[in-house]
Amino acid sequence: MSDFKMFRYDDGRLNDAIAIVGFPTVGLVGSIVTSYIVRELKMPILKGMSSDDISPYCILIDGEPYPPIRVHGLCRKEDGKDCSDLMVVTSEIAPNITQCYTLTNELLNMFRDYGVKKVICLEGIPRYCKDDVMYACGSTPEARTMIKSFGVEALETGMIKGLTGIMLFEGKERDMDIVTLLCPADPKLPDPRAAAGVLDELAKVIPELKDMDTSPLVQEAEELDRRIRAQSESDAPPALPRDQHIYG
Repeated sequence: MSDFKMFRYDDGRLNDAIAIVGFPTVGLVGSIVTSYIVRELKMPILKGMSSDDISPYCILIDGEPYPPIRVHGLCRKEDGKDCSDLMVVTSEIAPNITQCYTLTNELLNMFRDYGVKKVICLEGIPRYCKDDVMYACGSTPEARTMIKSFGVEALETGMIKGLTGIMLFEGKERDMDIVTLLCPADPKLPDPRAAAGVLDELAKVIPELKDMDTSPLVQEAEELDRRIRAQSESDAPPALPRDQHIYG
């Protein structure tokens, strides 16, 4: 497998940053959340990533071309004093199986270089009923303590696949605090409503997200529901006249 090529757009540094990582998995939750955060906070792009093995796409942002994996950063100020900064890794393209190990290594090395102390990975999981709840797991004791801040149930036994799973055990090896939020989502369609729920949880630990308006995501979900209902009704067989009935 070829190495990932790094594109640098900003030489700025981050201070004691927390990173959010979102790739497209079930319901595209990770991609929806991270792209929404980047857009709403107007986060500048720091770096981009691509490789010969990744799907050949260019992402246009305000007319500017960028590679499919982007890294955005935000220097935060609070009461005139420096506080923890924010990094967001986002992509509309999921890495394939053969890329996960190499990409994980690239990301963890980058986090180390930027002085990132904590990482939150977003992972969509299939929702089987409306009562399914969000879970979280962590790479270290400190990361598992962070889970309490979200108020979600800790996953004690299970299997996490793909990039997120590799980041957990590699984070443990590197003593890096990595938390994965596992969000139930529609396995067949993009799920902006589930993404809004994730943002509500992230707001508990990231100040900038506390006042972020998630209503556009909810409205998008409602519009998607309306279109699905309309399509379902258009595909339904024509109704019989009231005086005609079929038995058997």
